[in-house]
Amino acid sequence: MSTRLRLGLLSLVALGALLWGAGRAAAGGWAIATLEALPQDLVAGQPASFRFAVRQHGITLVDWVAPTLRFEHTVSGQVVNAVAQPAGTVGYFEAEVILPEAGVWEWTVDPFGGSLIQPMPPLSVAEAGPAAAASRLEAPR
Repeated sequence: MSTRLRLGLLSLVALGALLWGAGRAAAGGWAIATLEALPQDLVAGQPASFRFAVRQHGITLVDWVAPTLRFEHTVSGQVVNAVAQPAGTVGYFEAEVILPEAGVWEWTVDPFGGSLIQPMPPLSVAEAGPAAAASRLEAPR
């Protein structure tokens, strides 16, 4: 995926999160999770790192939350949950996740434990096997 396309996708995700959260502001508060980068080349059974920031009211980085990530396979319905850990800088979190099945996974970030669930772009996970291993060994382009 080109850098321009990746930045466009991340901009759309951020815009969607802001529009979705704007309606919640009238209810007393909201937060958004912004990804540093959408994980690429995901392979079933291999760890993937998800790094993101949590901003209360879309502005202030917060470190008093315990964000959870929830992944659901769109065909089998299998669910994988992960609790993100602080990533060393206030407001930034990271979770390492292993998605056990190839296919499309829908996922969300929940910064506050059920009160605000933010959908993220679907993830495409490749089948593990010799072809996947060979593609990971290729020299960077």
